[in-house]
Amino acid sequence: MVGDTPTTTRTHTISCGTPTCEYAYSDGRTQGAMSIIDLRDFRNPKMANIYRSVVPSGHDEDLDDAGILWHVGGQGSVALDISKPRQPVPLNSTDADGVASDDYTGKPYNNFIHHNSLRPNARSFRQTRGSNGRLTSGTPSLRRGNVLLVTEEDYLQISPNVGQCGGYEGSFQTWHVPYLHAGQYAKDKPNGQAGKGTMRSLDRWNTELLDSKTTTPAGAFCSAHYFDYNQPGFVAQGWYQQGTRILDVRDPRNIKQVGYFFTGAMETWAAYWVPVRNGRGQVTDKSSNLVYTVDAVRGIDVLRVGLPSDQSPRDTEPKRAPILPQWVAGTTPVTPPARSGAGCAAWPPKGLRQLGRSSSRRRAIGQAPDEVLHRTVWVNSATGSWTLRKETPASSPSSTTAACDSWSQNPRP
Repeated sequence: MVGDTPTTTRTHTISCGTPTCEYAYSDGRTQGAMSIIDLRDFRNPKMANIYRSVVPSGHDEDLDDAGILWHVGGQGSVALDISKPRQPVPLNSTDADGVASDDYTGKPYNNFIHHNSLRPNARSFRQTRGSNGRLTSGTPSLRRGNVLLVTEEDYLQISPNVGQCGGYEGSFQTWHVPYLHAGQYAKDKPNGQAGKGTMRSLDRWNTELLDSKTTTPAGAFCSAHYFDYNQPGFVAQGWYQQGTRILDVRDPRNIKQVGYFFTGAMETWAAYWVPVRNGRGQVTDKSSNLVYTVDAVRGIDVLRVGLPSDQSPRDTEPKRAPILPQWVAGTTPVTPPARSGAGCAAWPPKGLRQLGRSSSRRRAIGQAPDEVLHRTVWVNSATGSWTLRKETPASSPSSTTAACDSWSQNPRP
């Protein structure tokens, strides 16, 4: 450690305010404020200021490509101008849908907290004044940079269902950003109250578990968590015990699941698209078709995803993942049972092309605390069969064959 400093607020999360991180912002859903830390001398960091946000129970601070800091938490999401790093200025925030209820019931867009966020194509954001004199960014469009992607984390259940999933589950959401302007926001929200902004919800997506209306003792992890976005318009979303979900968000009003990956025992906290590097090995702003997952049980999985061709989002067929029996029964065996859908890599969906014509091999590598797992899925496009080989460790190899949905059991040699 080269330096440290005490902070006024809890440092559950911390984010840089610039690419070179002269200032950082930290929060933790307590103290009703955010700490601003001066890191210009990283050996001697110091508290620069305390900022009391319109989201006092904040969880995360996410910097977009336009330099806007998004502060998200129990009262929704707010956009902050941090061009003066010590004095953030609010530009707009979510409406009443973004405010969590006091008893954690009955709030489909925020039953606990907005957990993290990302605004794609932020530099493309434009706003003009309409005939009424108000600024507007136009209709919602990811290309225009006026859509905020949000994870709502929710794993809280009140009595008698404490610790269970059931009527509520943390979701993935899209929100329209109609404008970003301090003056207009101050007029719209003169009293500084949460839930008075003009950012409105567009759509939200939950897993099949919520749709089934099944109460399950799967634990306190029946929720979306950290996600990442790639430029073609797809999200890789970590979903704790329900694995990784690939979502088509090109139409922000109609989120579709187009892929999924999970096994019988996992806790996926985050999923990241692997960036493309140029000839000098430098990271570019493009994403590859590979996904890294961060899993508290399995370690790291590497997934290859069939990316889309040029078809319209209207032509993308949504995929419905199976519900594992152990999610309902409350057990999580390490070896997934045959014909349960465990370990399914439901790609490519209809209308999506598979990269690499010479091979249909899907390879995932995971590292668990005490052993290294090599998971290789062979997919035969003609018969729809696949084999999952597990080596745990090399001294005791084993293999499992399973079937996904209506696919047949027919291992490839």
